[in-house]
Amino acid sequence: MLAILGPYPLELLVILIVFLLLFGNRLPSIMRSLGSSVNEFKKGMNESAPDANAAPPQQAQAPAPPVAAPPAQAPAAPPAATPVQKQMP
Repeated sequence: MLAILGPYPLELLVILIVFLLLFGNRLPSIMRSLGSSVNEFKKGMNESAPDANAAPPQQAQAPAPPVAAPPAQAPAAPPAATPVQKQMP
C-alpha cells in the first residue's frame, strides 16, 4: 500500500547507481551533444525572431470586394383572376 506513494530515497539511490553503471562512460558525450543541441535551438530562435528596430513587413492587401445586396424578392403574383367573359356585340 505504501508503494503507491512513490519511490523512497534509498530506492532512488539504487536507481541512480544502476544508471551510472550502465551509462557512466557515455554520459559526458550525451551531455555534450545535448548542450550543442540547445545552443543550435537558441541560435535558430534568435535568427527567426524579427529585429526590434526593423519595421514590420507591409503586406499588400487587395481591397475587399463590395458586398452584394441580397436579391430583391419578386413581387407576389396577383391572386388568380376569374376569366373575363367576352361580350358579344
